[in-house]
Amino acid sequence: MPVVIVDRAALARKYRTLLALRTTPDRSALAGLAAEFPGALRELDELPAGELERRIAELDAAAPLRPELAAIARFHELLLTRAGEPRQVGRKPSREALALLARELGLGELETHRLVFPYAHVRRGF
Repeated sequence: MPVVIVDRAALARKYRTLLALRTTPDRSALAGLAAEFPGALRELDELPAGELERRIAELDAAAPLRPELAAIARFHELLLTRAGEPRQVGRKPSREALALLARELGLGELETHRLVFPYAHVRRGF
């Protein structure tokens, strides 16, 4: 079992910050969020406000997380733990983390991408 370095409280804080940034953009807050949660700015672009609010409520509750929120937390962990490692030419850290997560979950990369980035198709036309 992987070591958890991104917990519920941290994820809830991330989504609260994303929601706040929708109404009050702040460059330093954006930079800090991106450093702590690689890929968070993509969520800022893609997630509707209602989804951000739903995730906050779920993370604040004591119930088990939906698979996509658990996968998102693990995705952030993989990005953070692999940040200092040399990478293959032409591959982005997010692709590497997604491939690792897909293997951990026993899913294909496309299915894992849809789990971690459920709203990507809206912005990109997938």
